[in-house]
This record gives sequence, structure tokens and C-alpha cells, in this order.
Amino acid sequence: MSNQIAGILAGIGLILMFFSAVNGVIGILAFVPFLIGVYHISKNLNEVSIFKSFLIVYFGFCVIGVLTFFLGLRSILELYYIEIISKYLILFVISISWFIYSVIVQVRNYRLLAKLTNIKAFDIASSLIKWGAILAVLLVGFIIVVVGYIFAIVGFFSLKEQQTTP
Repeated sequence: MSNQIAGILAGIGLILMFFSAVNGVIGILAFVPFLIGVYHISKNLNEVSIFKSFLIVYFGFCVIGVLTFFLGLRSILELYYIEIISKYLILFVISISWFIYSVIVQVRNYRLLAKLTNIKAFDIASSLIKWGAILAVLLVGFIIVVVGYIFAIVGFFSLKEQQTTP
């Protein structure tokens, strides 16, 4: 698959991920075109680590989502509030840790994509995602992260055929 088609797939997957906040099923289905696109891009660029690290990050988010769902179902049946609060606190710490890990991985991957493809949008996306994650405590960071993903989408849609390394 060419880089241009793979970039379109990855870009469409990222666009669909924006709707995952509204409907979790769309978010899970959005991983498929994104990961297919990233797989072919990383294969064409001879840098398979990009795909592997994105796969690990998104698989981890799916696991955390499933754990949250089942913990929510179970907490409806339990009457021990201390136990419920402790489980949610543990899940919260795991989620925050995974969020920090995923930001590090995404920043590294988008910087590597910027270096290998000479597309400045990936470098801007990595900087915005990093600073947005840092400023997420102030809630303005989430808007910066969304703008960063928009730059990543632009970067994926900007991929051309000649951007393959031997």
C-alpha cells in the first residue's frame, strides 16, 4: 500500500477517534483504519517501531476502557463505598500513568515521522500534544491536544508517494 493511501487511512482513523467521546464503539472501530495506515507507513519507511508503539498504546487504552466498564457494573452491585473508592483510585492512577506513557510514545512517533517524511505538521503535532498534556491540569491543555491531533491529521493527509526510504 502506498504512503498516500496509508496516510488517508490513518487520517480518517484519527478523525473518527474524535467521535469516540460520543460513542465508544466508533472509537474502537477508529483504531482499525488508523493502525492499518500507520502499519503501512511504518513498513514503507522501514521503521516498524512506530506501528508497534502505537499498537501498544491503543491496546492499553482499550484495556483501561474495558476495566472501567466492568468496574462500573460491579460497583452498582456493591454497597461498600470504601472498596469502590479504592478501586476507582487505583484505576485512576493506572489511567494517568498510561496517559503519560502514551504522550511520550506519541511525541516520539510524530517526531520520527516528521524526520523521516520531512512533513512539518508532524513536528508541530508532537509539540502541541506534549504541551497540551502538560497543561491538561489547567483544562486548556485538552484544547491544545485536539489542535495537535488536527496537525497530525494534516500530516497524514500530506503524505506523498515519493516519501519512502530505501
